[in-house]
Amino acid sequence: ILHLCYMFSFGVELIVNGNIVSYFVTTFGMTQSDAGLFGSIFGFLNFFARSFGGWMSDIFVEMEFNGKKWGPRGRLWALFIQTTLMGICLTSFSSLTRDGNGIGSMIANLVFWGFFTNMTEGGTFAVVPYVLPSAIGGVAGIVGAGGNVGAMLGNALMVILKARSKSARMLAFCALGWGALGSAFLIPCIWIK
Repeated sequence: ILHLCYMFSFGVELIVNGNIVSYFVTTFGMTQSDAGLFGSIFGFLNFFARSFGGWMSDIFVEMEFNGKKWGPRGRLWALFIQTTLMGICLTSFSSLTRDGNGIGSMIANLVFWGFFTNMTEGGTFAVVPYVLPSAIGGVAGIVGAGGNVGAMLGNALMVILKARSKSARMLAFCALGWGALGSAFLIPCIWIK
């Protein structure tokens, strides 16, 4: 499940870094330089948002419900919220157009989407040490591989859709958003002592 969460967060980030500029040029009619400037927003969020995801996870550990601290289960709640918000932002981003929504809506959605994507990456690795404490390295390796798998499958999805539709990137981003939402709803299945 954590592999899937990382697949739809870091994997999607890798796809976005490779496709966002051309997406802005074709979908929003931007110049190459403007598209590069706006596309860099997504990467810039790496400086702090990933750490913020881990910090949110730490905060949720200390939260109380009926006088009892959530403990490690709080990390799962934090990850669930982060992944759900990331999926919603990605799905809504995929439906934006210049004529229908304008550049301002796109930038706002891009910032929220990038923020929650990076938070999900940090939140995912905040859960890793609790899955199997005796094999943290193995669990981290499996989870981390999810990013590579997500990038590979997402790029394959874009290539397949590109042959069939002009709006291939919109469709691919939408499909990846729904995948992120699906992975969010699997998080409650994770069992932690």
